[in-house]
Amino acid sequence: RDRSVSRGLGDVYKRQKVLIADNSSQFAKACQNELETQGYDVSVIENDGAKVLEIVKKHNIDVILMDVFMVNEDAVDVLEYYQTHSVEKPIISVLSSVSSEELEKQVMSAGADYFFIKPITANQIAKRITRLTAWRNEHKAESRATARFIEQDMDVIISDIMRQIGVPAHIKGCLLYTSPSPRDTERS
Repeated sequence: RDRSVSRGLGDVYKRQKVLIADNSSQFAKACQNELETQGYDVSVIENDGAKVLEIVKKHNIDVILMDVFMVNEDAVDVLEYYQTHSVEKPIISVLSSVSSEELEKQVMSAGADYFFIKPITANQIAKRITRLTAWRNEHKAESRATARFIEQDMDVIISDIMRQIGVPAHIKGCLLYTSPSPRDTERS
């Protein structure tokens, strides 16, 4: 099976990696099965926040689904890692069997993207994660398109400024096109 071919909203150009850490191994396995049918690459680990942090420091994870209360580190500790480090934050969804508005506010203000209250089905979780990843992929594509537009527009802006200050056209061309653009230096 060609993994580079898109298999639905949850898998755009590559299989997105999901990490699950939940206190119920049976529920975690059900979520794994449901997400794998949607095209995700899913790993289930024990309900240990320190292990979650160990994995996210070594691997590029697209989605984390974790219990709010874990051994060693809890969900808020994992979320705080992303607030204090310059790394791209994956989509983080937190699960809890405790229905508390205060707990939900604490988790969401720490940076969670979604807060699930159990009981919930694995199918409902897979649907929400698919929507969140589709939204993020669409948002990233829009950001890249905007950056390309701005970069292309910069030539026009610089050229206009140079015209306004009286730089001759033959020098303007030398200045604009002899130094590499940021995009050219990224490719090398």
